[in-house]
Amino acid sequence: MKSMCPTFVYTRWISMGKLLKWLKIKRIRLQEHFAKRKPSCTPAREWWLVVLIIQPLVELIEKTFLSIQGFNALVQEQRQELHYLINDISSRCNLKGPLTAAEKLEFVKALEDDPFHGWILQDYCVERKEIFQCIDEVGAFVESEMDELKNVTDANAMSEGASTVANFSLEFVVGVSKIVAERNSVNKASDQLPPICPLDLCSMDTRLFTASLKHQRRRLRQCFNDEGIEQIDQQFRNLRIAVREEKGLATILLKEQASSNLSTFENCCSPLRGRDMIL
Repeated sequence: MKSMCPTFVYTRWISMGKLLKWLKIKRIRLQEHFAKRKPSCTPAREWWLVVLIIQPLVELIEKTFLSIQGFNALVQEQRQELHYLINDISSRCNLKGPLTAAEKLEFVKALEDDPFHGWILQDYCVERKEIFQCIDEVGAFVESEMDELKNVTDANAMSEGASTVANFSLEFVVGVSKIVAERNSVNKASDQLPPICPLDLCSMDTRLFTASLKHQRRRLRQCFNDEGIEQIDQQFRNLRIAVREEKGLATILLKEQASSNLSTFENCCSPLRGRDMIL
């Protein structure tokens, strides 16, 4: 096909989006290849259905996450974008939520009477019939494949595909709804959240910072090797020393951090430019 499959990086939405888009574009060629070569890794038909159903959702998620990244993004804008994303995913997948206690109890009782009634995760739920409706709206190929599965009475394949889509959408919406901003509504640091600005970071105990670094090591390894992670740890210690020993640095950092209610992370870190820091 003269086209290399994108590398998938675990926990990266952009990586997942590129891979799913490539699979969608190359689907016909890939299916012809699998039909001709018949390798042991040939995907089942329901696997292709899940790819095509999930792809537009991941594309939407990717666009939203890209839009809220950057030094100049305000927290109120980030929250609004995430709110729109939750509503959009919920609408596309026919999710209901957040559920009241009474609504949750009613849905749980329905599941007790019929285990195939639908799926529920914390404060969100979706009925089985609603998932199949959103699947039918994805495209002609998906609709025809679903009809064919019905004709051959492959109920297990249909159920697995629907379950994957339902659980993906529920887990994502529940997860995003729990995201906590690193700054409050007026972009000031929150006392309940870990320090993120340079001056606040310097007040963090070295053992606590090392423990946090160790806890996030798997995620950091997506961007840094072991040497880079050690460099982050050393830069944290160097920053603490610089704030303590360099005359006026702490005052400048404090001034930038408190200059405005809408101070950005970029402004807070501006006095450290030229220090070649990745921290």
